[in-house]
Amino acid sequence: MAVLLRESERKEEIEALNKELWDKLQRYDETYAEAYYKICLKNVGKEEKVFWGPTFETSPTNTEFFKSKGFWIAALLGVLIVVFLVFFILWFSLITE
Repeated sequence: MAVLLRESERKEEIEALNKELWDKLQRYDETYAEAYYKICLKNVGKEEKVFWGPTFETSPTNTEFFKSKGFWIAALLGVLIVVFLVFFILWFSLITE
C-alpha cells in the first residue's frame, strides 16, 4: 500500500531530490525551467508506465511527414528526374558518336 508523501519516512530524501533539481535548474534560463516544471505538473498523477519523465513535445522521430502525399510526390519526382537525366545523357552521348 502506498504511503502519502507527507506521511512518508523518506520525506526528507525526496525533499533533497527536489532541492537538487531546483539547484540544477538554476543553471538554465527561466524559459527552460518554466517549461520543464509545466511538463512535470502536467504529468503529476499519471502512472509510471505512462510517464517516464518530462520530455518536450518535439520528437526527433516524427514520422507524420512520411505519410503525406507531398512527400511521396516529391520522392517520386526526384527518382524520375534522376532516371530521365541518366537516360538523356546516354541518349545524347550515343547520338553525338
